[in-house]
Amino acid sequence: MSQFEWVQGEDLLSTYQSSEHVTKHFCSNCGSNLISTYSNRENIVGLPLGGLEDDPGRQPEGHIFTHSKAPWFQITDELEQWPEWPGTE
Repeated sequence: MSQFEWVQGEDLLSTYQSSEHVTKHFCSNCGSNLISTYSNRENIVGLPLGGLEDDPGRQPEGHIFTHSKAPWFQITDELEQWPEWPGTE
């Protein structure tokens, strides 16, 4: 997490270990899911883009966890899709 820093509100964070390696960090006031951290991938931060106010400056590279998407949601681009986490996990 060397490239990630909380600017404010860190004292309002709560955490929940959602699986063996994943910890969700969320706002204790409103419940918004803010980031996910991974004990087996310490250099990665999962960031839900719905909470961003500005353009993140990057475009999507693919779709993960497509096996659990809503059945009515159609992916209409040509990006690569993975039913679960890509790679060995």
